[in-house]
Amino acid sequence: MRRLFFLSLFLPLHVLSSSPPGCLLDSSVVSPPRRLHLRDAADFPNNTRIDRSFFPSHFIFGALTLAVKHEGYGSVNANEKADSIWDVYARINSTVLDSTQPGNCGDQYDRYKEDIEILEQIGMDAYRFSIAWTRIFPNGTGTNVTPNADAIAHYSELIDLLLEKGIEPYVTLWAGDHPQALEDEYHGLLSARFIDDFVVYANACFAAFGDRVKFWITLDEPNDYASLAYASTQSPPGRCSSNIISVLTVKCTTGNSMTEPYIVGHHLLLAHSAAARLYKQEYQGQQKGLIGIALWFKWYEPINSTIINHVAAAQRAQDFYFGWFMDPLRFGDYPESMKTMVGPRLPSFTPMQAAELRASWDFLGINAVSAMYALDTSSVYQDTELGYFQDMRANVTDYDLDGVAIGEGTTEFSVPWCITRIVTYMRERYSNPPMYITETGWGIPPAPDMGENLNDTARVQYFHSYYTTLSEAIRDGGDVRGVFAWSLVDGFELFQGLCNRFGLVYVDEDMDRYPLLSAFWHQMVLSSSNSTLAITTHSPLSSATTLQK
Repeated sequence: MRRLFFLSLFLPLHVLSSSPPGCLLDSSVVSPPRRLHLRDAADFPNNTRIDRSFFPSHFIFGALTLAVKHEGYGSVNANEKADSIWDVYARINSTVLDSTQPGNCGDQYDRYKEDIEILEQIGMDAYRFSIAWTRIFPNGTGTNVTPNADAIAHYSELIDLLLEKGIEPYVTLWAGDHPQALEDEYHGLLSARFIDDFVVYANACFAAFGDRVKFWITLDEPNDYASLAYASTQSPPGRCSSNIISVLTVKCTTGNSMTEPYIVGHHLLLAHSAAARLYKQEYQGQQKGLIGIALWFKWYEPINSTIINHVAAAQRAQDFYFGWFMDPLRFGDYPESMKTMVGPRLPSFTPMQAAELRASWDFLGINAVSAMYALDTSSVYQDTELGYFQDMRANVTDYDLDGVAIGEGTTEFSVPWCITRIVTYMRERYSNPPMYITETGWGIPPAPDMGENLNDTARVQYFHSYYTTLSEAIRDGGDVRGVFAWSLVDGFELFQGLCNRFGLVYVDEDMDRYPLLSAFWHQMVLSSSNSTLAITTHSPLSSATTLQK
């Protein structure tokens, strides 16, 4: 109890995640079995059987990966991929908990055919992936720069193969992984020049792939990135005020958390708007696609719903974390609470920019994973302005006042009722826009025993509870049109490295793929027949794995 209040009063608990157990593994004891055990429906946890009939007939199921987390470097020449900001940042000591490098994870750039085969055999309708800006323009973005033909060919082949398999591509352009060259030249997102460079990059992608890609997502979780990169050291460039204390041993040496997160957020919104405007004016009429943005949305519940100050604090947390981006997209302006608390440090939109933001999307992506409690800290900070996390005068925590966790789990908490809260909130506050749950999934620290890694019953229960709750929210009127499981395969989880794994498919040190129980569960849910289905891994240590239905 005392510890909870000490932390919540002085530190943003959102930034204080702890290093998961089993983060650093002895590779000698994590060896795959020579044969994967056969699975049938009886192997799944009780009461986890759902199927497509729980959802509307047009509802789509998919899985996703992101280039920065899953592509790896790939077997390309050095001049065919430039460093992203994460490539450079991860080389700094202690910025990644287990010192993992993004280029050494996933290997999807070379193994995408294998992963698409897994998608097909699971029965997924769609695949959400991102394109690496650092591959399209490895020598920098500019009006006179030609896109990298090899990268264009690679992503074209990937898209063509998806369509051949009957899998719809949903393509993301940016996931916190723009070229380091932009940071070196003009401090990246702190400069409005980023907007023009992003539009050049987006234009190259629309021109090359838009004849086949019908769903575009400009930015992934920009609202999460802006705070973690400019008010903490959890994301590059790790700029923040010197008073910031983070889970990482890396300390801020430069930055201003009172102003920079808001400047960066503003530029991200304008970059999205500019790219969407280009697409709608130049491409949409002919290509007949749709464009949107994916926002991070963690639900904040009052730590005591009978105390009005905590209720107000929970709303401020929603405003600062989610409304920060959603309100401009829906209403053309920042939330009133932000304008009140931040004052002149918060940028403003011109009437034209506001109108363009409101018209900048055809659908919204919601990345919904969990919930936290929020409590009021107004009496602590009073009028002292310390930075983004302090401005909202609310702290968030995974535990209630009695020390009970908000949901199942240890480092990641399963809170299925957050889906109901989120969909209802979108319906009531934002007029029920067309939505996709563009990411939901549960991270599990790896275990030394490979059998334990493959038998992820807790993740099966997570997906069952979230999908069931989502189906109920849709029946209650929420306009949710699809869901994407995070993630298809294991990959680089930013500052956590490989300490937390989210894949439906386990990836070992040799980059071989091993389907988890959660992959077979999705296969069972999505199967429309009673035929025998198989997921085949291409490791020399494993044989084909079959699920009998």
